[in-house]
Amino acid sequence: MWSHSSVLYNPHEIQVLKHLAMDGAMEDFIPVSSGELGRELGLSQQTASRRILDLLDKGLIQRELGARRQLIRLTEDGMKALQTEYADYVSIFEVRDRVSLRGTVVSGLGEGRYYIEQNGYREQFRRLLDMDPFVGTLNIRLAGEDRGKVQLLRRSTGIPMRGFTQGSRTFGAVKAFNALLGDIRCAVVMPQRSHHMDTIEIISEHQLRKLLDIHDGDVVELHVILRTPI
Repeated sequence: MWSHSSVLYNPHEIQVLKHLAMDGAMEDFIPVSSGELGRELGLSQQTASRRILDLLDKGLIQRELGARRQLIRLTEDGMKALQTEYADYVSIFEVRDRVSLRGTVVSGLGEGRYYIEQNGYREQFRRLLDMDPFVGTLNIRLAGEDRGKVQLLRRSTGIPMRGFTQGSRTFGAVKAFNALLGDIRCAVVMPQRSHHMDTIEIISEHQLRKLLDIHDGDVVELHVILRTPI
């Protein structure tokens, strides 16, 4: 549920990934010629070919070799790189205190219940969020533009909560954001660093599925407060 990772991307990678995405490589494999890619980006064929190989080595693209041209598609990590770039531009041009996210309700693996039951987290939920949450999370899967928006949460401080050790198990630091689902107060909880991009977890004092009569496949809109008043 609450795992950690951090990746940096260089401008050359973003340049090629953006070009491939605009040609349709986020949705499917597309034919790519190193020569044509080089001309369109103002690079030599050798440089364009090298950049494709670099992306391939870093797991940012998938490649299939065709009879005449290679076929390329962005991987999840490749899309994450562009979503990170998107969040940077939103932060620059659309400074905001809150963000709205739309997504589809999905079932989790039951891990949310386990983590929320831990006293090390519950004490902090009560003290920092003024919330004694229902044991379980509501999982919302994001798509399209909303997957890019979630990077705003990852780049915001939120309400930090420390990690802790319980017995032989170590639990990682997380951060939370106050939010509203409809008119119901809740909070988004995420690890300080995470590779999960398409699903967010929501806690509330209420059993949200029952209270709001929502089910897997329903689309909901969440309003998240990025900055907590001092």
